[in-house]
Amino acid sequence: MRIPAALNGIVALRPTINRYSQVGVTPISHSRDTVGPMARTVSDLILLDSVITRDWRNVETVAPRRIRLGVVPEMFQNIDVETLRLVNQGLDRLRHAGVEIVQLQASGFLDLDNQSGFPIALFEATQDIGNYLETYNTGLTLPQLAAQIASPDVKFVFDTFVVPGAPNAIPQSVYDNAVNVVRPRLQKLYADTFEIGDLDAIIFPTTPLPASPIIGSDSTVNLNGIQVPTFQTYIRNTDPGSVAGVPGISLPVALTSGGLPVGLEIDGPAGSDRDLLAVALALEKIFGQLPAPAGF
Repeated sequence: MRIPAALNGIVALRPTINRYSQVGVTPISHSRDTVGPMARTVSDLILLDSVITRDWRNVETVAPRRIRLGVVPEMFQNIDVETLRLVNQGLDRLRHAGVEIVQLQASGFLDLDNQSGFPIALFEATQDIGNYLETYNTGLTLPQLAAQIASPDVKFVFDTFVVPGAPNAIPQSVYDNAVNVVRPRLQKLYADTFEIGDLDAIIFPTTPLPASPIIGSDSTVNLNGIQVPTFQTYIRNTDPGSVAGVPGISLPVALTSGGLPVGLEIDGPAGSDRDLLAVALALEKIFGQLPAPAGF
């Protein structure tokens, strides 16, 4: 929900894992999956979160001077030049409004995600999607479903890693290590970063670059003159929070010279969804409403 929101100039909340029920939702990975709201404003996110959770407590805007956000350096590396400039301008606006922006020394988020993210998702997808197709009497098996996938990169992933008997299926030992060893390390890194830095959230570009044309970007995309994998590049900054199960909110911060939206994300401690929404409400007031993206 955060990536499409960032690319379309709206807001989105990925809640703490298990905050919302997943009953009836088409799965990919049961220990990572969650639905989440996308909306025009943070107030609408708050309303939707209240409806889903039945938590009707007021969420009041936090004064900017009471907000402390941490910058994780590795999430600002290899970013589209214009995106990075606009994100840094957004951080300057926050500082000018009184928000405390802290440069952190913490690192390892991306490395731990690389060791756990895909092994968990791809291993669980085989069982979870197959069970879903059977439970809801779809009349389809997982191989039959995979045969109908139109997106070349997604079909490659399913044929290579997910369908039963796939040539590069994730071994049980790799999955067990990712779930029982690596993910807890990632979750501890988040918890320690928030506690040691006395942070409300960490802040970073939601995606390393704006939206790219669909045609020609199925497998690779141009990032600062270099062709890089499309899917892995767009999820690079958001995936660690997904694996760790912490809440994240993407906010539109600016439009590029070509009229494409750029998003800033804040990730908070596990279970801090309502507090994170309060912070997002304050940041939204500082950034203001963006014009519609080009072509809208």
